[in-house]
Amino acid sequence: MIVFYKGDELGRQRIDLIVDETLVVEIKSTFDLRHGARDQVHNYLHATRLEVGLLLHFGPRPKFYRVISTNGYDVSAESAVSAQSGNT
Repeated sequence: MIVFYKGDELGRQRIDLIVDETLVVEIKSTFDLRHGARDQVHNYLHATRLEVGLLLHFGPRPKFYRVISTNGYDVSAESAVSAQSGNT
C-alpha cells in the first residue's frame, strides 16, 4: 500500500490481509505481542479509510483484538478474547 500525504508519496506499508475491502487483518506470531501492534492496526485503518480491523496473535495463548475506527478517528477500544475460550 502506498501512503500519501497532501498528494505526496511518503512511503509504503504492507498489510497482511484486507477482506472484502472492509476488514484489515494483521497477523502476529510472537511469544509476546509488542505494544505497537495495536497501534499498527490503527494506522492501517487511518491510511486505508477502512473502519474495522482484526489483530490475530498466535502466541502461547492465542488471542484476537478487534479495532474499530470511523472516518480515520478512533472511536472504541480494542477487546481481547482468548481464542481457546470459545467467546466471540
